[in-house]
Order: sequence, then structure tokens, then C-alpha cells
Amino acid sequence: MPKAETSTKLVYSKTALVKLVISDAKPDWGKIAQSIGKTKMQVYDTWRKSLLKALVSNQPWSSSGGADGKKDRIAILSAVVDTVKPDWTVLAKKFEGKTKTRE
Repeated sequence: MPKAETSTKLVYSKTALVKLVISDAKPDWGKIAQSIGKTKMQVYDTWRKSLLKALVSNQPWSSSGGADGKKDRIAILSAVVDTVKPDWTVLAKKFEGKTKTRE
């Protein structure tokens, strides 16, 4: 009797996708900080304490910092994703029924 293959595909979720995208992330915090006018430590702390935690737990960002804080978080997140340059085709193959352009 042939051995049944077990699927290694992941169940799609935003949290699983974020974990895959950032698992190999090695952002240049100095470059990101310079691009948005913050210090390296401010950018890294925002990433570590607010963005990463919220992304991995699939929770909303804290509202601290008001509109300027939200703009900073968006700029940092965009810069990190730009730095990582995920291969969406490879990531899509990890999820059953997903393609790089299909939700």
C-alpha cells in the first residue's frame, strides 16, 4: 500500500504570513532611521516594542504617539518590508491554494 503524503503547506493566516516575511529580516536600522528622521534606537524600539509584537499577535497597533506616531510606524514597517524584499511567489507556495496575487 502506498504511503500517504502529508502536506507541509501551512494554513493561511495573516499572522503566519507576517512570521514568514520577517523571519529572515535583517533591516538596516541606521538607514531606516535616517530616511524618516529618527534615531536608530527609536526605530528599533518602535519595531520591537510595537510593530513586531502587534504583527505577530495580529493585534492593532497601540495608539500612543497620535497621528505622528502612526505615520512613523507606517514608515518603519514600509522600510522593513522594502529591506526584506520578500519573494511573494515562494511565500505563496507555502500556503494551500494561494498565489502571489490571490488573497
